[in-house]
Amino acid sequence: MPDASATSPAGLAQPVFADNRLDSWKEIAAYLKRDIRTVQRWEKLEGLPVRRHQHQKRGSAFAYRDELDAWWINRGHEVDAAPLHADVAHAPSVDILAAVAEPLPAALPIRADRRRVLNALAWMMACAALGIAALPYIKRAAAVAPRPAVERFQLLAPPHESLTPARGLAMSPDGQRVAFVGHDRTGVPSLWLREIGQLEAQRLPGTEGASWPFWSADGSALGYFANGKLKRTDLAGGSPRTICDAPSGRGGSWKGDVILFAPIMSGAIFRVSASGGTPEAVTVLDTNRQEIAHRWPQILPDGRHFLFFIQSEKEEVRGSYLGTLGSSTHALVSNGDTTAIYSSGQLVSLRDGALVGQRFDVGSGRLKGDALHIGDRVSFDRTHGIANFSASESGTLVYLAGNWKRSQLAWYDEVGRDLGAVSTPMHAVPSVALSPDGRLVAIQRWDPERQAHAIWIGDLSRGGWSRLTFSARGEMWPVWSPDARRIAFASLQESGLPAIYQKAVDGPANESVLVRQPTVLTPTDWSDRYLLFHRVTQGQNRHISAFPTSGSGETLLLREAAFDQGNARLSPDQRWIAYESNESGEREVYVEAFPSQGPRHQVSTSGGSQPRWRRDGKALFFVAPDRRLTTVSFEGTGAPRLGIPKALFELPIENPTLGFSPSSYDVDPSGHRFLVSRALPTLPEVLTVVTDWRASMQP
Repeated sequence: MPDASATSPAGLAQPVFADNRLDSWKEIAAYLKRDIRTVQRWEKLEGLPVRRHQHQKRGSAFAYRDELDAWWINRGHEVDAAPLHADVAHAPSVDILAAVAEPLPAALPIRADRRRVLNALAWMMACAALGIAALPYIKRAAAVAPRPAVERFQLLAPPHESLTPARGLAMSPDGQRVAFVGHDRTGVPSLWLREIGQLEAQRLPGTEGASWPFWSADGSALGYFANGKLKRTDLAGGSPRTICDAPSGRGGSWKGDVILFAPIMSGAIFRVSASGGTPEAVTVLDTNRQEIAHRWPQILPDGRHFLFFIQSEKEEVRGSYLGTLGSSTHALVSNGDTTAIYSSGQLVSLRDGALVGQRFDVGSGRLKGDALHIGDRVSFDRTHGIANFSASESGTLVYLAGNWKRSQLAWYDEVGRDLGAVSTPMHAVPSVALSPDGRLVAIQRWDPERQAHAIWIGDLSRGGWSRLTFSARGEMWPVWSPDARRIAFASLQESGLPAIYQKAVDGPANESVLVRQPTVLTPTDWSDRYLLFHRVTQGQNRHISAFPTSGSGETLLLREAAFDQGNARLSPDQRWIAYESNESGEREVYVEAFPSQGPRHQVSTSGGSQPRWRRDGKALFFVAPDRRLTTVSFEGTGAPRLGIPKALFELPIENPTLGFSPSSYDVDPSGHRFLVSRALPTLPEVLTVVTDWRASMQP
C-alpha cells in the first residue's frame, strides 16, 4: 500500500509503494499515473510488463516498478518508429547525478527508490570508460534494522561486453571473485574474472568459446567447456589445457583431483581426473522413470556426496537429487525446473521465481526449517534446467536478474531504409517467419511471466496480433505450412527434449505431434513434400533431416559428419537446399542438390548464417558476422552458378554469431523488402552480489 510520495516515470508526484512489487491493476495504474483501462491497453498492445498471479482468478495481475521504468524508457526511445498514444508524456531525461551507496538490510529482496536507481544506472554508464562499477542502492522505505554483515551491491558488465546468461557464472570458493561468460560485438564468448573489491574485470586469454565455468576447490583454477572439450585454466598463468572430450557440456564440479561433469546434453554424470584421463560414469539414467539427462553436478564438502539435476518427462521426477560416489542410487531433494546448489549447510534454489535458501542436512538428505527469501526475478533457463546464480562456501552469493531484451518488427528496403514499424516494442523476438503470401507473420516471442517463448501471429494487412501457443514449457522456431494454414514449431510440452508440433492458425485449439525422436528437434522449413529440421546426434552435433509430409516413407538423413549443419531452407523449386555449417571452423552458408545431394557449394566467403531464398529462386540472402545482410545471385540450371556476395546493409539485430539460432529477418514475396526483428536499447546487464546472506537466518 502507498506510504509516502515519489515521482512517477512521467515526472508526476504519486504514491510510493514500500515494496518493489505492485500487486494489482489499481496499484500499477496509480504508479504510472493513468487509469486502469489505459494501462491494460498498454499491456495488450505495447508490451507493458505486467505478470499474472498463478492459480488465482482471471485478471489478477502484478508488476515490478523497475521493469515498468525500463519499459517507459524504451518506449520513449522508440517514439518516432512507433507513435505513442496521445495521452502519454515522453519519458523524462535521467539525471546523471550519482546517488550515495548504502548497503541494504539483511536478507531482504532488493528494494530501492526507483529514481535513485535510474540515476545510478546513468552515472555508471557515464563512467564506463573506467571499467566495471558497482551499482549503488539505498535502504528501502520501510524501517528495518540493518545487519552490517549482509550487504548487497551490483556489478555492471565490462564496457562493450554483454553477459551471456545461457553460458553461466560462478562465485569463487572464498567469495572474493566472480567468473562469468561475456561476449563483445564480434559475438565470441570468453571467460571474465572480476575481483569483488576491484573496478575492472579481466578477460582470461585463450578461453574463447567458453561456457559453464566452475572453480577448483582451492580457487586456483577454473574448469569450463569450449569447442567440444572439458578444459581448465590455471589462474597463476599458462595456456588452458584440455582434460577430455565433452561434446555439449552441461556443468561441472571440482574437488581435489576429481571433476564431476555432464559431457552431453542427454546423458549421465561422469568422473575424470583434473589432470586428464578416461571419464567414467557415476550415474545411470533410469528410463523407467523417463529420465532424459543428468546435469549440473556439485561435489559437497565431504567429497563423497554430490548434488545433480535430473531432467525428465515426468514433473514429479524432475528436480535436484543427492548422489554418493561409488553408488548408483540417488534420492530426491527437491522438485523443480532448475537445479539447486549447496552453500555452507544451506540449499539455494529458485522457487516460484524467487531465490530462496533453506537448511539442508546432507546425512539425511532432507531440508529443514523455513526457506529464506534472498532475491527476486533471477533469470533462468528452463530448457537447460539451470538458474543464473552461484554461491560460495563463505556465504557470498551472486545472481543475474532478468533483464528482458526488447524487440520491434520493422520493414527495411534493400539499402537499409527504415520503412516503418509493424509492431510496438515487445519482449525479445528472435524468430521471424513470413507466411508464403506475405500477409501474416509468425514470431517467437518471450513471455517473462512463464520464462518461456510463445508463438504469436501478426496480420500485416489489417494490423493486430494473436497468440497461437500457450503451453507452460514454451514453443520456438515457427515454420509455415505451404498453404499457410498451419504452423510447425519446437516445444518441450511433453518431455525435456523439444519435439516438433503443428497447430492450425485458424481452427482447433489443440496442437499435434509431427515428429518426435529421443533427441532435440528443430523445424526450419516446410514444403509440400518435406518438413526440414535439424536434430542433435549422439556426437552432440546438429544434422539436417527431411520428414515426408505425406506420412509415408522414411525420414531422410542428410550428410552426417563431425560438425554442425542446420537452418536448412529449400529453394522455391525444391531442387536445392541452403544451410549453414561450421565444418570450416567458422559458420558458412552452403548449397547442394536435394534430395539426391551431391557436391557442396559454398555461398558465403567470410562467414554467414540464417540463409533465405528470394521467392524467384535466383538469389540467396544471409547474415554476415558483422550483421550485414548479404545477397548472392544463384543460377540452378545444371551445375549451380553463384555470384559474388554483395553486402546490402547492417541489420539492427542481436549478435548473429552466438550459435545456431532462428532467423531474425525474412524476405517478402517481392524480394525487395525485409521484415526485421530489430533490437531495442535495454538497461545495463548487472550481477547482484549478496554477502553472507546466511547471517539473516539466525535469530
